[in-house]
Amino acid sequence: METSSPKSLLDSIADAYGYQSWADVEQISFTFNVDRPTRKSARSWHWDIKNSLVRSTIDTVTVQYNKQQVDSTMMGVDARFINDSYWLLFPFKLVWDRDSFTYEVESMNEASNKEVVNRKVTISYGDSGGYTPGDVYDFYINSDYHITEWTWRKSNDSVARIRTKLARPEHFNGLWFNTHHQGEDELSIYFSGVEVLLKD
Repeated sequence: METSSPKSLLDSIADAYGYQSWADVEQISFTFNVDRPTRKSARSWHWDIKNSLVRSTIDTVTVQYNKQQVDSTMMGVDARFINDSYWLLFPFKLVWDRDSFTYEVESMNEASNKEVVNRKVTISYGDSGGYTPGDVYDFYINSDYHITEWTWRKSNDSVARIRTKLARPEHFNGLWFNTHHQGEDELSIYFSGVEVLLKD
């Protein structure tokens, strides 16, 4: 196992998803859907990046808050937004969060979904800060720097809490998103209503 320089690999992954176009994005909307055999849920979000405003619709309740002024009444909503947007914007988080985690790279031939990949990457967040300190993510990238499989290990547990296979990324106004994650035990996590509004 080798330790790699963050900037070269992480930037390459982010750029493969259109990170160079992020500066042109003014607003983004999406619905985060989780389907299980016994339960389904959906949370809709609108992020006004320029004004740092987030609007959420969960069930029939809609609220809006300022990302720069999150008080105790909005922490629960903000935690959900961080979680849901993390799934969508994970390749960009590799750049935004890289001072908050360490990571390692392992060369391999294939992931468990049998798609040929170049590398397995493991990122480990620090034990303090954020809503979920100490979490670890293992993911596989192919020769296009696209992510093909993704796992989450809570608090650096040896057993993955969630393991998903990712559909090929879709294009949205200069950005690329993996909109469908197929998990184990009939778990399906997917995004609908994705819209990316660019600056004038």
